Amino acid sequence: MNFQQYEALLKTIELGSFTKAAAELGYTQSGISHMLAALERECGCTLLYRDRSGVRLSSDGEVLLPLFRTVENAQKELLGKLSELQGLEAGLISIGTVTSVSVHWLPSIIQEFHAAHPQIQFRLRYGQDYVEIEKWLSEGLVDCGFIGLPATYPNLNLRTLRRDAFVAVLPREHPLAARSSISLHELADQPFIRLEEGNDNEIAALFSESGIQPKVCFTAWDNQTILAMVSKGLGVSVLTELMFGEDPYDVVAVPLEPAAYRDLALATRREGELTAAVQTFINTTVDWIGRRYGTAE
Repeated sequence: MNFQQYEALLKTIELGSFTKAAAELGYTQSGISHMLAALERECGCTLLYRDRSGVRLSSDGEVLLPLFRTVENAQKELLGKLSELQGLEAGLISIGTVTSVSVHWLPSIIQEFHAAHPQIQFRLRYGQDYVEIEKWLSEGLVDCGFIGLPATYPNLNLRTLRRDAFVAVLPREHPLAARSSISLHELADQPFIRLEEGNDNEIAALFSESGIQPKVCFTAWDNQTILAMVSKGLGVSVLTELMFGEDPYDVVAVPLEPAAYRDLALATRREGELTAAVQTFINTTVDWIGRRYGTAE
């Protein structure tokens, strides 16, 4: 048995496909199949079943899965220690993130990190929500993750980064665009543009807590599409201030009344020692946020 076999198994389970796992890891599909067949022979049992719906674990695979993950995490820790001994000259940092952070923060943070440590590679994994990212952290699938507070999973180390306000997003010529603040009740009768269900948990919670059902006229896959649609006068929306970086969309952001926020943090597992690369990335992130916004509110 070897690390590549464990990695192939875990990636196939994660993506639910031999083809996707092969593309992610840089192998051919037949190469992945041969590795997993060899692993099953060495284990003396069937680990995976393949059917029309994809790939699923066998009962034996379910039992062994936590052990395979433990081995993979130990290998990652070993590689991290080796890179530490090499003075951050090699290594991989896996980050759990959401779209707004990956668009408006991570490019600049990684650019700054990369200038000092060009040999370190990054792998970004996009979560549908913060709970999914916390789950990845608890399983060791990512080294650190951007999440909202309060955290759901225990045993996480948290570095608060920024309080991010929710705002109403309106076309520039909208009758409410000149207001100093807007309540969710005032948006209730407006044509509303929202994210795909499952990606808009924070916004949906705001309306639910206020007892308001927005008049949804359009559903979009990402925040940039929402901004573009609002700029064309197709409706209004609610996003966070972080979405308004250097986007060229002709929209107006108006604070909500009462004010509503999300608190963003960078999380790591409490168990296990961080590699030098991950710790340096955390320090770089905190320093960059501090220079851009000042201390966390």
